[in-house]
Amino acid sequence: MDSIELAVKTGAELAFIAIPPSYESGEPNRSLYYGLLDNGLSTITADKTVLALEYKNIKQFVQKRGLFLGYRATVAAGTPVLDVIRGLKGREISLIRAVLNATTNYILSLIEKGLTYKEAISKAIEERLAEPNPYIDIDGWDPAAKLAIMLSEIGIPITIHDVYRESLETILEEEIRYAIRRGYRIKYIAEAIIDENKYSVHPMKISQNDRLAAAYGYINVVEFYLENEK
Repeated sequence: MDSIELAVKTGAELAFIAIPPSYESGEPNRSLYYGLLDNGLSTITADKTVLALEYKNIKQFVQKRGLFLGYRATVAAGTPVLDVIRGLKGREISLIRAVLNATTNYILSLIEKGLTYKEAISKAIEERLAEPNPYIDIDGWDPAAKLAIMLSEIGIPITIHDVYRESLETILEEEIRYAIRRGYRIKYIAEAIIDENKYSVHPMKISQNDRLAAAYGYINVVEFYLENEK
């Protein structure tokens, strides 16, 4: 008996989804979402897959059935980023800059202390911070999904595949440690330059005075620039 049949047989009204993402094909995640909803189960999810791939479709599917889809945990876990972005509806957001992936941020913090990529990735897996496949984090899929959901939330209809991704590993370990000595830090930044329709996730050297440089270890930081303030 699969999870949908089990939920229906037990008379459940609410399902919670917390499974590994599947951004390239969308499956089996997509079938699970639509199967649960089609059987009348409202759903709360920490998985970003379907929202990052087809935000508008899943929202319409839920609305037509009078169900509830909760997805606050898809972006920055317990940090109320989506609550903030909903509160900004009606304002013109010109730029979003963010450190959205705790795993890569933790890996960078460890490399700054002298660990290699291999050692830092192993540590992130050991602490159960990384995805089962850590390259979902390291190659930018996770922050790209979060950025796509955030932008969809304010009416910019993009998917994860519209976000340019550059792997964290394009930056050498020596560059990460050298940047610290020179008053900079390397951060894995998700960025949306909204007026130019440019969406990306990439490693970037920033000043230690930059607000995003304060993100250390597991911490995430999001900046919203409104209208013409930059």
